[in-house]
Amino acid sequence: MKKYLLAFTVLGFSLFYTLWMAQSSFSFKENRQSLNAAEMPDDREGLAQYNYERLRDPKTGEIPINIRRQELLFVTSLPQRNAASRSTEWQNRGPYNLGGRTRALSLDITDEDIILAGQVSGGMWRSTDGGASFSKTTAPLQLHSTTCVAQDKRIGKTDTWYYGTGEEYAIVSASSFSARFSGDGIFKSINGGKNWTQLPSTISNTPTTLESKRDFDFVWEIATNPANSNEDEVLAAVINGIWRSTDGGISWTSVLGLDTAVAGISMYTDVAITSTGVMYATISKENISESSGGIYRSTDGVNWTNITPIGFAGSYSRIEIGIAPSDESQVYFIAQTPGVGATGHSLWKYHYLSGDGSSTGGQWINRTNNIPNDHCFTWDNFDVQKFNSQSSYNLLVVVHPLDTNIVIIGGTNLYRSYDGFSSPIYDWVGGYRCDTALSFSGYSYPNHHSDEHKLLFLPSNPSVAISGSDGGVIKSENILAPTVAWSSLNNGYNTGQFYTCAIEPGNTTSEVIVGGLQDNGTYFTNTADYKQPWAKVFYGDGSYCAIAHNKYYPSPKGTEKKSELIYYLSWQNGKLYKLTLGDNGEQLRRTRIDQKGGGGYGFINPFILDPLDDNVMYVSGNVIRRNDSLNYIPITENEKLPITQGWKTLQGSSMGNSIFAPKISSLDISEANTDLLYFGTSDGQVFKISGCKTNVAASRQGITGTDFPTGAYVSCVEADRLDSNRVLVTFSNYGVRSVFYTIDGGASWMDVSGNLEQNPDGTGNGPAVFWGHIYNDGTTLRYFVGTSTGLYSTDLLKGTQTIWTQEGANTIGNVNVNMITSRTFDNTIVVATHGNGIYSNKIFTPSSIKEDPTNILSINYYPNPFHHATSMKRNDGDGGEVYADVFDLNGTLLKRIPKTSGKQLIWDGKNSSGNDAPIGIYLIKTYVGNKSAITRVMKL
Repeated sequence: MKKYLLAFTVLGFSLFYTLWMAQSSFSFKENRQSLNAAEMPDDREGLAQYNYERLRDPKTGEIPINIRRQELLFVTSLPQRNAASRSTEWQNRGPYNLGGRTRALSLDITDEDIILAGQVSGGMWRSTDGGASFSKTTAPLQLHSTTCVAQDKRIGKTDTWYYGTGEEYAIVSASSFSARFSGDGIFKSINGGKNWTQLPSTISNTPTTLESKRDFDFVWEIATNPANSNEDEVLAAVINGIWRSTDGGISWTSVLGLDTAVAGISMYTDVAITSTGVMYATISKENISESSGGIYRSTDGVNWTNITPIGFAGSYSRIEIGIAPSDESQVYFIAQTPGVGATGHSLWKYHYLSGDGSSTGGQWINRTNNIPNDHCFTWDNFDVQKFNSQSSYNLLVVVHPLDTNIVIIGGTNLYRSYDGFSSPIYDWVGGYRCDTALSFSGYSYPNHHSDEHKLLFLPSNPSVAISGSDGGVIKSENILAPTVAWSSLNNGYNTGQFYTCAIEPGNTTSEVIVGGLQDNGTYFTNTADYKQPWAKVFYGDGSYCAIAHNKYYPSPKGTEKKSELIYYLSWQNGKLYKLTLGDNGEQLRRTRIDQKGGGGYGFINPFILDPLDDNVMYVSGNVIRRNDSLNYIPITENEKLPITQGWKTLQGSSMGNSIFAPKISSLDISEANTDLLYFGTSDGQVFKISGCKTNVAASRQGITGTDFPTGAYVSCVEADRLDSNRVLVTFSNYGVRSVFYTIDGGASWMDVSGNLEQNPDGTGNGPAVFWGHIYNDGTTLRYFVGTSTGLYSTDLLKGTQTIWTQEGANTIGNVNVNMITSRTFDNTIVVATHGNGIYSNKIFTPSSIKEDPTNILSINYYPNPFHHATSMKRNDGDGGEVYADVFDLNGTLLKRIPKTSGKQLIWDGKNSSGNDAPIGIYLIKTYVGNKSAITRVMKL
């Protein structure tokens, strides 16, 4: 793709975008085998393009370098909502049992029960009980991009740890190496990883319009020297080379690569150090201008010898290093070598003999021909068996601590060899598996996950291995077993990267939440208990999802009826399914329902249900498709084929069929007028269609504001549920004004970005805005936006003077918020973060603490007044689950009393943090099914 960078710089974004779109189906050939992006179980290129379109500054075509650090600094000046401003406490909903993409993973050398794990957008986490539980150690306002971690293993120094930031691949723009999760240096801990401080020497202070060849914005690996007793020696592998520090990161010296005078740039680097202080480093060479590429060896960290073997590929991407612990003179190297070697990869074994290790001082053996190259194709022809690093996205090689011939290499899968891959015999031990039933849901290796990033061995028992992958942290009690069994350690490692979320709509207090995640499918919960596991109900890159209003679905016999909610779930590039799930999320039936012959879908492709009619759905793409027969589509267990039943095209929505046509990026309908559809596009336009439900030939009306940013990405169009003329529109790009509002159906627009922008024209370091939400229950009107620095809200839109206040600064923090949804019946609001899972809340409104006169329950609390605790007393004779919310008279939610069966609830007079509530009067809102009651109690 680099050949297009210069063209883009010279000719501008429009030409680059044309070239990008035209060539996209031909890049990443080793992964795709000439297949369309939609045929991938997960799609790295699609993800990269999706994030690029959403984040680039339209004026430059670039995602601003160093923007993550700058936006985090900027938002420290924004107000935060607290108790005095009617805040409620945001509840972490999990998933408790799901981890996200984990590139940083290490065991404490002093105590192997201490595990440090870092997720690329979810921060650093620590377990002290071998993974039975995790706690987050990155502070809410610190940078959450974590890519590597290393401990100082010298006696007396083991409390010192370092972690690097910045994930270069998969979350990058197409035109530079800046990214949404770009890093900003290295963090250091001196108390065993419990707290972290950013090293000032690694902070980037020279943002440029292209990637820097010398900064720490993307740190691939960190290694400490256990043999250097006199200095605190640390090596950092960053884009284009290796840095060295001898004072624990106070200062750094360039020791390999990092030459700004050399043409080209090496994207991938790696570094490793033996127990005796011998150092190995690798630098990629994507083209002939990158003269510093190769494999290097050093004994002092200053002078490096190029030991790249004769016969190695002429150009290569990422090269990973695997030192054999039982004989550190033996080292394995696995590389992505496009067009050369088995499946475009090479595997070499090096044996140090003498001198500087070059020439006859080192013996090289080429094991490339034995890289796994067998095949197992899914029903849509994706090969899950052959070795595949997805263009350097996932790549590792490790050697067993006791045997130099037991070698495990990883890409999408883990493969084990007992002879160092000197023969083609291997065992497939993780990632995907081959399912002869040809069902995508069966292609995951049991209890494991594809896309491998790290593999560790337990020092006390090297048969035990811990894996870091896109599925988090996973453990095998015997990595050498004929059939390897895995179990999850994602216990409280709450790093799920959600794109979307949905809750059960209507007059219900249901706790059901579903959400789509990066490379982890769609997950389900039906409880507010954070520690209860979520159920996985779908696969792929989980995309948009929806739940129909509570209804019955006919059983297969057509006689009895079961209370099964109907769900609509999707995965990347527009594949859409209708499902029924059991009470605990177990998948009962499913069928694929996206339109046959449809296309033009986005990577995470929007769809919505008619808010008042579950029989009607609208799906975006390069045109809007309507299905008005959802209830009549039978669930036939069709997993593979799209259908025609019920689908019609809204003719006025077409954005054109060419590869240059913009995509419809967001759409919404108000309950107040379900025949009026609003939609926005990937190139900054907004339209509405009157007659969307009754007339497929209805024309669209352009309502793009004159002040809208040109060529920006409409990340969200949100219509007020009670007033179809009131619409909130957000733009996710950097460098533009982000939030606009209309009260007259788009005849005029008001810029309400307010204090989210550093400068009035949208330039500067304001966050990217991914979602807008209007909460309107008829009494309370409140506005929310989800951004790259967390969640914000306001009660009043005042044009450019609008003040947005951060919600959940100490819970949600500055993690990306991708989606927001709510239900006014019980004042529930749910937000999906990309890195720390799901959060929910109860919005305080005057109506939320008033009884519904039609649903009065016979509920009292005794004693009242009380000193230490008060208990619920029910006189309605009705059993079933009950729970309650405790408010003060300002409407602040102090605590939720969890669900329980029977007639007993107890409030212990404490808030959710376990602290005693002050003496005073409180309101307890008790929920029983769809009913609720308010009781006033006095605490003495």
